[in-house]
Amino acid sequence: TTAYVWSCETDGALRLALRLMQEDFRIATSTRPLRAGGRDFPRGSFLARVERNPESLHERIAELVLGSGITVAATHTAYTDRGDTGVGSEAVASLKRPRVAVLVDGSVSPSAYGWLWFLFERRLGLRFTALRVSALAGAELHRYNVVIIPDGSPGALARALGEGGIATLKDWVSRGGTLICLDDAAEFPTLKSVGL
Repeated sequence: TTAYVWSCETDGALRLALRLMQEDFRIATSTRPLRAGGRDFPRGSFLARVERNPESLHERIAELVLGSGITVAATHTAYTDRGDTGVGSEAVASLKRPRVAVLVDGSVSPSAYGWLWFLFERRLGLRFTALRVSALAGAELHRYNVVIIPDGSPGALARALGEGGIATLKDWVSRGGTLICLDDAAEFPTLKSVGL
């Protein structure tokens, strides 16, 4: 009657949370170790609160959990029987549905992109959009809340983006977008020509 809670310790747990968010269910996470339904859950565990979701949550959780290898605890109170962090605690933070774009082509390593594609689509079931580096300047970045740059040459990336692409990216970051740069691309935001 209150919430569904599951541990964050497996890929299956993340897959369940992502799938529910992609279907517009509201999911939260605990920023501290959590006590719910008489069980202890580690920091980062996921919650789907009944009052914040449509009635179809019950049926959808039951369907998605089958064969997932994870255990979801149904709780009937927001209070904890011990400790200070329960389902109703201030240490429970709502998550935003990830709308992810991954840069591809040009200065991005094809194997690094392929690894991300496999991780996101095959292992986690996370949908994302592949954006060509050369098309970033004209892209509608407001459609995404995360942009990932896989491994690649930071200088070549800056040249491929050009001033227009860099300006678009900087504006998007200043509006709250999350930029994730992996491996060698992590140097890209620190380049003088980029200035992030």
